[in-house]
Amino acid sequence: TNIRKLARSKFDRFTHVHVSKFDHFCGWLHNAIGEQNYRWFLLFLLIHVGMCAYGTCILGNLFLLEVERHELWSQTFFNRNTGEEFAATYYVVFHYLFQRHKMQSGLFLLLAAMTIVLVGFLSYHVWIASRGMTTNETVKWTQVRKWYRIELRRYQQAVNNNNANNGSVVGSSSGTKDDDDEDNTVHPGPEPKNIYNLGLVENWKDIFFPRSLRSEAIKRVKRVPTTITPSTANTTTVNTNKPKAS
Repeated sequence: TNIRKLARSKFDRFTHVHVSKFDHFCGWLHNAIGEQNYRWFLLFLLIHVGMCAYGTCILGNLFLLEVERHELWSQTFFNRNTGEEFAATYYVVFHYLFQRHKMQSGLFLLLAAMTIVLVGFLSYHVWIASRGMTTNETVKWTQVRKWYRIELRRYQQAVNNNNANNGSVVGSSSGTKDDDDEDNTVHPGPEPKNIYNLGLVENWKDIFFPRSLRSEAIKRVKRVPTTITPSTANTTTVNTNKPKAS
């Protein structure tokens, strides 16, 4: 299409929008997460972690109050069908509370599980954000590092076989292990580095204050002409008036 695209941007096939610094498409929000709304996505995760953790603590404290009020740890439980008696254990007390409060117990387990999942998900995003990466780039960097390890291993094997060259290669090899490839094996060069990792402070500054929303970026956009004049270089004019007879 000959349309210039910003680095780290991607066309989202769900929303049909070109997203700068594309991270991922969120099914819960039904929206693409990118440069301008990534900070709100992190806030969304943080709020839900707090809500789930708060609900888990409230229900847990209610169960503990009932255990203390009825002194369940010192009670003896029995099976109604067999008449067998049981001493109070964690399993027995939990089973007793679950049978008496099924809805509250199910909600407690759900909130506890969601808290663990959301904490892990939020921690993952904090980790990649601190390293100046996105979810989309994390997958690609995994592939790049895998390629680099394979090429470096092939070079080391070629060195051991005295088939390596002293030069370095830029780009990917075919991945086949023919005799010709082993004879032309070269060092893959230094390990690729993330040029967008500007440090912890600058990485988070780009998240809370996106570059596209800063005053200098808005001024540059305003200086760009917004009207497009169609080119008349290839237009032709047809004269439909017939010449008059003299």
